[in-house]
Amino acid sequence: MNHRETGATLILVVLGTLMVLALVVAMTATVTLRTTRSTADNQAALTAQYASESALARARSVMAIHARNIQSLTIKKGTTHQALMAQLGSLCGTGPLDLPANLTTLPQAGQELCRIPVVDGSSDARLGFFVSNSVNTGTLTNAQWVKYWKDMLRGRGNVLLTEAQTRQDAGGLRILTEVTGGLVPSSVRVYPTGAVRVLLQVTPITATTRVLAGEREVARKRYVEGTANTVYTELSQPPFSQYQYFVNRRLTPTGSRLVFWDQDRFEGRVHANGTAGVDAPLFYANTAAGGPRFQGKYTSTAALEWSGGTPARVSESQMFQGGSAFGVDPVALPVNANNQRLAAAGMAVNQQPRPACLDAANPVATCLRQTFTTSSTLADGVYAARPNESTFAGGIYVKGNVTDLKITKSNNLQTIAITQNGTVTRFEQVSANQWRMYRGSTLVSTLNSAFNGMLFVDGQVGAADPKGTGGLRGDGTDAGDLAGQTQLTVAASGDIFIKDNLTYADSPNSPDARNVLGVYSEGGNIKVNGPQSQDLVVDGTLMATATGKGFGTVDYQTSRGAPQPKVRITGGIIEEQSQGVGTTSQLVPVYRTERVCTRTDRKGRCTAYQDYQVVDHYEEQAGAGYSRDFRWDARFNNRGFAPPFFPTQQNFEISPSENLGQALVRPGAFKAEASP
Repeated sequence: MNHRETGATLILVVLGTLMVLALVVAMTATVTLRTTRSTADNQAALTAQYASESALARARSVMAIHARNIQSLTIKKGTTHQALMAQLGSLCGTGPLDLPANLTTLPQAGQELCRIPVVDGSSDARLGFFVSNSVNTGTLTNAQWVKYWKDMLRGRGNVLLTEAQTRQDAGGLRILTEVTGGLVPSSVRVYPTGAVRVLLQVTPITATTRVLAGEREVARKRYVEGTANTVYTELSQPPFSQYQYFVNRRLTPTGSRLVFWDQDRFEGRVHANGTAGVDAPLFYANTAAGGPRFQGKYTSTAALEWSGGTPARVSESQMFQGGSAFGVDPVALPVNANNQRLAAAGMAVNQQPRPACLDAANPVATCLRQTFTTSSTLADGVYAARPNESTFAGGIYVKGNVTDLKITKSNNLQTIAITQNGTVTRFEQVSANQWRMYRGSTLVSTLNSAFNGMLFVDGQVGAADPKGTGGLRGDGTDAGDLAGQTQLTVAASGDIFIKDNLTYADSPNSPDARNVLGVYSEGGNIKVNGPQSQDLVVDGTLMATATGKGFGTVDYQTSRGAPQPKVRITGGIIEEQSQGVGTTSQLVPVYRTERVCTRTDRKGRCTAYQDYQVVDHYEEQAGAGYSRDFRWDARFNNRGFAPPFFPTQQNFEISPSENLGQALVRPGAFKAEASP
């Protein structure tokens, strides 16, 4: 090979080497650039993720404020039913709403009164229900407060939170975050209990973060938290059955003040009206670990007041385990039972279209007469249907005193037997929508409709004596008396005497139990007077509201046998003034005779004796009347569960659905969506 060829070969080798080196450098640069870009993109994605997660946490705080404001909605005292119906009508963009005539016939799912149009862009006046019944505790003007509610109720399009940041680095990235979501009012519905609910749809919270380099989007993260859900705020006049114990004046029949003491245990809600130092409850504890126990909330118009002779005082947290509130407004008892009279006739005060009889000089008496007879007067008797009709007018109405009212069941169908002036009128249930009415053994009519559950006696039920005979009672056995689907209220204008066990076929402890009993006296007492030396068991909630009237035992200071029998009430007691159930047992000394020498002679012999009575031992003597065993029917915690047409409170209350706080503040179901 000559020198020229050797030089050419060397040049080719060098050029090849340089090309390989250039390729390696290029590949290394590409990998480095890609790594740098990948790192930058990952950092941008992490930035977007952290910003979205942080914004979601802050948005939950905003939703917590919304939840508190909805949960704190309060109807001002004195607000009329008409004003509330006008507010709800305005929310729907209509005139005042009207409730259906017979609420008890509504389906359990309720009836829609109106649909609520989209709030966005609405007039401020539409939001009066929320604005008027809430308290602006901040520094917002009225206009700002209205806007707050409007923004809250715009639903998915509502912007809960917006944030913009610029990262201070060489890239100068901009981070833009927006969180949307909230509530959409959907409809107003009414339910068989008379409760009216404003339903709201919860929309998921959506947090979106965009990371921009100049105008170029380099990362985006979108998170959705929560699922579509329904919550509500309920407007109602709560039934008195929500109380395990309610007392207007905590006094004995003779006017002495009564105490809550060591043996008293209440699982449900308790309320006491009354004036401190006069007729409010006293509290008593034998030891620092004693005192009564209230597992449900306790409320009172007066301050906590201890009995002057109490050996110990117990902390409030120890006694009131379900919470307490003192100095609250009094809760007024109903002044009459006209609502129950009208319900027996299938009517309601707010019935639409309004019957002409409700505008008469004596509307209730006129409506009862026109419903049950073609005569100008309504004679004593048992009434259920309009003349010549074969359906219930509503319930059962009795004019005059009743000597016996017996409630029994057969094959889980109900029988109600009413004895008046020696004649027995018997209602036998054939099916859910058919009853047969007998007088004596004669079939009077077949009623092809549902009984609405209201039985009203314009008179007295039973008599004080004899014990265990004639009055409100079951079949006298341990078997249940109210059939599984029976919901019944027995009301009377006078005294009601309970003479034997009156119990549910299905235990109230069962979550599926529907049977329920309410007993209400408009002007008399409700008193138990069962057979001698026998426990008495009553399932139901009992209410006596006239001045000086309440629940008690006939001759409660007279022995009913030893050992002292119990009266067990599973439900509640609502009374104006306590009537006395029984006295507590006591230890009675048993004496023996001892002869003692009182004089001796000189020799020490006894010449005079005297007999003395000394205590040998103690025996327990049974108390008079009944001892008490009061238990709570937890089904009454749900305000939608009550005996039919049971008296309700005069003032309206607003209460949120139980899931409202969780649906808004702890939505869950966190989900990340795709990023570019």
